[in-house]
Amino acid sequence: MKALFCMMMIAIPLFCPAADAVRIGIAADIQYSTGQPPDAPDAELARSSADTWEKIVDRFNAEKVDCVIQLGDYIDDREPDDPEREKGEDADFKRVDRASARLAMPLYDVAGNNCRAALLRNRKNARLYDTFTRAELPGWRFVVLDSNDGRKKYVGSAQLAWLAATMREAEQNGERTVILLHNPLAGEIRGHVKNNDEVFRILDRCPNLRAVFSGHRHEGGYQLRNGVHHVTMRAVENHPDSPTYAVLTFGANAIEERGFGVEPSRRLAFPAPAFAALPAQSRARQVAL
Repeated sequence: MKALFCMMMIAIPLFCPAADAVRIGIAADIQYSTGQPPDAPDAELARSSADTWEKIVDRFNAEKVDCVIQLGDYIDDREPDDPEREKGEDADFKRVDRASARLAMPLYDVAGNNCRAALLRNRKNARLYDTFTRAELPGWRFVVLDSNDGRKKYVGSAQLAWLAATMREAEQNGERTVILLHNPLAGEIRGHVKNNDEVFRILDRCPNLRAVFSGHRHEGGYQLRNGVHHVTMRAVENHPDSPTYAVLTFGANAIEERGFGVEPSRRLAFPAPAFAALPAQSRARQVAL
């Protein structure tokens, strides 16, 4: 069984997407930092993770993905009593940004517990919960949540009201949705949002929700809950010798996650009625995976 488990953990291509399929690069927990004490357990990993991210950026460019999503903890924060805390965090943030600037496509940010304050300082007009669509992927809406809203591992009341309205609007528009946040939602994945019951009271009424992508738990995780795929990405930081990320291909019947490094590959199949319910014009560039 041990040998079988090891074979299953190797990320291999499971499909051959069409040349014009919509593909999105995704990664989590770069967690770059030059501020950890040299004897800290992850100090060396934290100092090397910006270099690892540069390699992943080059691979996203080579893959010619349509856009890139980073799922939070872009950097690691510093101790509250560090007199150079903000200055050091901002310098680390800019170092990772120099690598991100090489991307040939847009980058979408998700706020993590360790990078939230620096993100607000370094991103002009930053919105910690928001929604976006992509012209090359009609019929889909991405919903970004702030999973450390007011306190750690919580989604605040104003955000919950916004989420309910956003999901209603997406359903009325015939859009399928993907949730993006830093902390996992599913309760069987460690580090999950503490008031996930309030979030699920909204999402469980949303037949158009297809998947939830998160980070935070560096070893990753997966749970299928009420037909919705909950994927927790493995961390960039922990694998300097095996750059870890994924490319998502959006099809008519599934999202294909092609994992690299130690990230597994998965086929995230949709419930049978999902595709038939969409307007015909939203099917462009979605291959029949």
